Amino acid sequence: MFIGRPNPLDAIVGFNIRLHRSNLGLSQIEFGERIGVSFERIQKFEQGMGRIGASHLYRIAAVLDISVAELFQMPGSVGANSSNPLQLLSAPGALQILEAYARTANPRVRQSILKLIEAVAERQSRASIAPKSKRQNIVKLGKEAWLRKPSGSSQTVY
Repeated sequence: MFIGRPNPLDAIVGFNIRLHRSNLGLSQIEFGERIGVSFERIQKFEQGMGRIGASHLYRIAAVLDISVAELFQMPGSVGANSSNPLQLLSAPGALQILEAYARTANPRVRQSILKLIEAVAERQSRASIAPKSKRQNIVKLGKEAWLRKPSGSSQTVY
């Protein structure tokens, strides 16, 4: 057995355990007590370093109030029509957006943020079904990505 890096499937299961446990507000100690293992074992599970037997998987899913199959779902495998908040939050960057939104006190600014994100999502949705020749170009500038109209137009869309 190779020591050092977790098996990718164990890492996915561990990530999902941590995500659901945290959402329920359970500490590793409380969670371990509910499924009958030490918090150190929970740490290993969540890091993908400890293999989880079938009986533990069953108890973990029961305590988290999810199916065993949900523990094996890939992080970020979220459909645009997903209604599961945990799946939506597992999308890359979703939690950071939510945290920044929560720190914003001004209701008008919050509304502007919501409109901006909805407009970007709508534009990407339309661009993904448009013919390739009409898709927008994305120009990376440092950490920012700016959407630019197709070549021939100098107008930049923000």
